[in-house]
Amino acid sequence: MIKKISCLIAVVFLCVSLMIPAFALGDEIVPRLADGADILTESQEENILEKLDSVSEKHDFDVVIITVETLDGSGMTAEEFADDTYDYNNFGFGNQKNGILLLVDMEKSEWFISTTGYGNEVFTYDGWSYIGEQMKPYLSDGDFVKAFETYADLCDDFLDQAQKGQPYTSKNLPRGKLSLLWIPGSILIGMGISFVIMLTFRGQLKSVRRKPSANDYQIPGSMQLTQQSEMFLYQNVTRVPRQTQNTSSRGGGMRTGSSGRVHGGGGGKF
Repeated sequence: MIKKISCLIAVVFLCVSLMIPAFALGDEIVPRLADGADILTESQEENILEKLDSVSEKHDFDVVIITVETLDGSGMTAEEFADDTYDYNNFGFGNQKNGILLLVDMEKSEWFISTTGYGNEVFTYDGWSYIGEQMKPYLSDGDFVKAFETYADLCDDFLDQAQKGQPYTSKNLPRGKLSLLWIPGSILIGMGISFVIMLTFRGQLKSVRRKPSANDYQIPGSMQLTQQSEMFLYQNVTRVPRQTQNTSSRGGGMRTGSSGRVHGGGGGKF
């Protein structure tokens, strides 16, 4: 009972601070999950919070999730709200306040990721937008547990990769693992297609017989080369569209929040 009351008090403090981001909690410890939109059950909150705490403590890097029903009345954009919520609630490890925060605005169906300190290096444009795209299907389907688990797991993966000295970039983003069933399935499909093609060509060549020599394919005296010349007729020019950044995400530049701290990250719709 005492533990539940303590958690409730912490959540109330955080909710108040979310509505008034200029309010700081001093040394108060704020939970890394604040479900202001009430989209999770109590047991789901406990499990996700446990995962966020585990990843955060493993890397000395805060991984935070905030949900809100609406930002109306705050007078702030998702970017400003996410940055200030992180800054004024004592999130972040070390002098640089290393961490990352995910904000989900239910009214506008919008997600936003704010990075700070070392997070600006680990989660570049390609990184946070990749995470957003992996979460988006689950957010759209209302499977918030899977969306938040995906977010936490990818943060863990990105931080592991960065600590190896090879942070993820657009050239080496993590790829989803294929089921082992795809291997024999792909082989069988390929064999089937090859067999059909072979039978098709074989049916078309029933009237063809092999000749003993190349001369048998030429009618005697039919080829008389009297003149040779080279003539330029035309040229083909192929144009390939230049790749552009994913238009479903926005943001990506460094910015300074109202606290004076530098943030990165961005967001999109779901």
